[in-house]
Amino acid sequence: MQDNKDAGENADIPFNLAAVSIQSKLLPFWREYPRLWFVQFEALIDPLKTSDDNKYRYVLGQLQPTDLQQLSDILLNPPATGKFDAIKKRLLSVYEQSEIKNFKHLVSGLELGDQKPTQLLRRMRELGGNMITEDGIKIEWLNQLPQQVRVVLSVNTDSSLEMLAAMADKMLEYTGSSTVAVVSRMEPSTSADPIQQTVATQLDVLSKQLEKLTLE
Repeated sequence: MQDNKDAGENADIPFNLAAVSIQSKLLPFWREYPRLWFVQFEALIDPLKTSDDNKYRYVLGQLQPTDLQQLSDILLNPPATGKFDAIKKRLLSVYEQSEIKNFKHLVSGLELGDQKPTQLLRRMRELGGNMITEDGIKIEWLNQLPQQVRVVLSVNTDSSLEMLAAMADKMLEYTGSSTVAVVSRMEPSTSADPIQQTVATQLDVLSKQLEKLTLE
């Protein structure tokens, strides 16, 4: 009987040792880059196949008082299930804007200059890592392009960001002035539709033609 009891207790030892080992590898919560921190956290914790309650406790163990204040209502009245997801969602919502600010700070010194738009995009992605979404990178990247290029690319909502960058390369090869000339030569609409809608349609056609040329 005693032997069986000892065997049962010893069976838990490898798991407990693994849990202690994993916990020692966890970094303190990184409020400047919360999403990156949770990526690292989940990569370490998921192999343990541990419970939601344990993940909840692991996270709390890595937080500072400033972070705990953001969770006061959850901590005082935790949900019956999904505790980990609740605090993860709250921490991301509180600190996510910091990621965008950090990314903007990183790319604030970047300019198109003599680079190709594809090179600028590549550099922004290197700096951004996983801290900002693809849409966020697209917005910041477009802001660095000449206005006439932005106008044409902004109407193309179907192409990937890589395709838009390749199109921008082609447009700048023929200089920005030629792009302005193409847009300025568009005839006003004589139909019942608003002129703005007509111009948008023509820009869309131009964008698709550029994409076709880029693919070729």
